[in-house]
Amino acid sequence: MAKSEAIEQQIHDLSSSLNLKPGDAAAVAKEIESHEKQLRRIKDIKPFHYTHQGSLAYIGSERAVADVSWLNGNFATGGGLTYLFWRSAYLSMCFSTRNRVLVVLDWLKSKAFGRDVSRE
Repeated sequence: MAKSEAIEQQIHDLSSSLNLKPGDAAAVAKEIESHEKQLRRIKDIKPFHYTHQGSLAYIGSERAVADVSWLNGNFATGGGLTYLFWRSAYLSMCFSTRNRVLVVLDWLKSKAFGRDVSRE
């Protein structure tokens, strides 16, 4: 976006020299068209707008806390049900079904056998 003025100046310079200087007018016209296309792409960029959707955090011992934007305010909660909500949100962010299955299997394995904290 900062280069838009420089691109506009290049287009102006190229178009003013198009009919005055001898040379390949088709190449200059193609370059002008390229700059105009780049300028249109820059002008179509909308400014960034942040919207807070909430926060989730696992705090241990099968508990989590959440601060979720709800309608016009925030809803804060914590505990076991929030932990299940955190897990479902975690699974929904996995990219593939394979990863989701592997994560669930890892959770089940650690629940059944405990965490492996030994070093070899």
